Amino acid sequence: MVGTGISITLPYLALYCTKELGMSAGAFGVFTAVSSLSGVVANTFIGKYSDRKQDRKFIIMVATVSSALGYTSYLLFDNYLILLIIVSFFSGLGAAAMPQIYAYAQESANESNSDDKTFAMSTLRTLVSLGFLIGPLFGTIILGAVGYKGLFLGTSAIFLIIASLVLLLLPKKGQFQRRSLIVLAQHQSSESGSGIH
Repeated sequence: MVGTGISITLPYLALYCTKELGMSAGAFGVFTAVSSLSGVVANTFIGKYSDRKQDRKFIIMVATVSSALGYTSYLLFDNYLILLIIVSFFSGLGAAAMPQIYAYAQESANESNSDDKTFAMSTLRTLVSLGFLIGPLFGTIILGAVGYKGLFLGTSAIFLIIASLVLLLLPKKGQFQRRSLIVLAQHQSSESGSGIH
């Protein structure tokens, strides 16, 4: 869903900013560069924090909610400078969602006892890529049916749904670690029992 959320609006963002908001091509280029750079900067700091704290679930939720707010901002503000600041801030935080999801999945795979870790990560990447492929198609349908307002609100809704699913379905990393310790202790206990008999 993250890939769909990102790509559903991306092909039409330039048209919206230049046609609806009246940005020049140069102004939109600066807008895109600054908002993209904010994502790089935010990812750097968030990545260091997440590696230390291991609280990726919370970071993913904050990032997806921030993305939702960033897309909603396009409908609320038409002043170039204000929109640039707000979108850069929320999009910067939102850019952390994808790397954190991959990192969470990789750590979860490493901590599990499954033999299909490589397959699981490959499946995740395939699903994300599929989302990027079908996103523009959905965007075209939504844009044709309800216009830009529906497009941006629909994108925001996707990210809020992702945040809700993360909150409800993803366990915290500490729970994975406790589970792994319990499994390890049971395994060692069974081995000790076998040795005694």
